[in-house]
Amino acid sequence: MRKLLVIAALVLANLTLIVYLGVRRISVIVERPTTPQNLQSVFANELQDDTGKRISLSNLIGHVTAVLFVNPDVTNQVDVTQKTISAYKPAEVSFILVTPNSQALRSYLSSLTDNVSIVQHDYDGLKKLFGVPDCCERRFVFDTEGSLKYHDYYVEDLIPRLNRLAKQDLPQLPFALVDTLNSLTTGHLRSVRGQTRTNSTKAVIALFSSVSTNCPSGEMVRLVNQYSERRKDIAFLLLLPANYTGSDIENFKANLQIKHNLHVETMDGPLAEKWSSLIEIYGENQINGTVLLVNRGALSAALGMSEVEQKLSGL
Repeated sequence: MRKLLVIAALVLANLTLIVYLGVRRISVIVERPTTPQNLQSVFANELQDDTGKRISLSNLIGHVTAVLFVNPDVTNQVDVTQKTISAYKPAEVSFILVTPNSQALRSYLSSLTDNVSIVQHDYDGLKKLFGVPDCCERRFVFDTEGSLKYHDYYVEDLIPRLNRLAKQDLPQLPFALVDTLNSLTTGHLRSVRGQTRTNSTKAVIALFSSVSTNCPSGEMVRLVNQYSERRKDIAFLLLLPANYTGSDIENFKANLQIKHNLHVETMDGPLAEKWSSLIEIYGENQINGTVLLVNRGALSAALGMSEVEQKLSGL
């Protein structure tokens, strides 16, 4: 009898533990913050900025809107926010800066225009509404229809993201690449283009601002490397950032098993400068791994694995 009572107690204890864990799991799922997908879901009611002015949803729809949670005690966040705001005319982007200390934030930001609102009222409630954890700050970008297009934890430069939504006159990236690089009159590009004109040949130039072996950039290097081995009649050149040393290049070639027909060098000064200007406008993720095809001096650009493979297979 005593043995049966012990077994019953153990069974009851296990059932209690299972129920507790199940309830806890459900509560975690319910409490897990979600990212708002549109402005309607977060701004159903008016906001109040630190001057007492009301901000209504109707004034935001029709404009690209960036909601930035900013801690004025974090210098990097303040500096990045100032740079981002300064990049746009008031009619291009509406900025809502949500902060725990509006007075401190205003003291660090200069020349704020009417398209910038600073909100401190109900700061904690807004963090919950946007799913922003206590430890960090997040940024949200909504398009003109109020749909969420991007959010991060101050990970990358926000300007290229906003450019694609707010700068309607921004040239498409392939055209911008060719136009910008065509203007170079010295360095690698001029040399390669001159050789293809003289010899009536073709060349392939791959441009990278960063490479990681297990990421798409590494896959792009492998793809170009494979074609360089198949087409020994074509000159292949891979250009890395100017700060790569000779040792960096040798390690890069060893790690990615670069063959002899794919020459690896660093970008010359003028090219590196043009490349940086393109990154500032379009973002590193968009242009990293660009492949230029040179046919008798004429440039064309290929972006992304499928397009690059298609263009390389048609050489």
